[in-house]
Amino acid sequence: MQKSWQSPLLCTLVIVIWGSLYISGRLVLQQIPALLVLFIRYALSSVILLGVGYRALHGHIAIARKDWGELFFVGFLGYFLSNAALFLGIQYSSASFASLINSLTPVVISGLAITLLGEKVTKLQGLSLLVAVLGAGIIIGKPTAGVTPLGMGICVFALFSWAYATIHLKKLTAHL
Repeated sequence: MQKSWQSPLLCTLVIVIWGSLYISGRLVLQQIPALLVLFIRYALSSVILLGVGYRALHGHIAIARKDWGELFFVGFLGYFLSNAALFLGIQYSSASFASLINSLTPVVISGLAITLLGEKVTKLQGLSLLVAVLGAGIIIGKPTAGVTPLGMGICVFALFSWAYATIHLKKLTAHL
């Protein structure tokens, strides 16, 4: 494979895998409880990532003791809680609703970056964020059958917990 094709191909693969999460998650959740799915997912990925990380970074990066608590917070909130909420949201609503709510992630991250980090936004960027919110609102519209208030709330929690952890991680990695 030529190198010029590797990046687009890998990016496309990531999009397909990520996009199929909602539908495949909904199908799996009909057979297996959400938290068990999350445990299996993280158990498998932890074994792989810890092995790769240990081999790749052993002795190259030193993380200060004071930063371990922050890293744990980001991991717990941004990865464990937000993904648990995502799977529970799919279980208590619909895959399409959870996917549409999750599509607002860039908007919420931008809003939190403006609010919490003091990032500046141009008029065009502000207009783009507004159009994104209005577009999602139009597409989501009135939730269909099977979407419960509990499911909606859990999906929104997943959205905001991921966005907050992302912003928190940005602050943390600024000095790492």
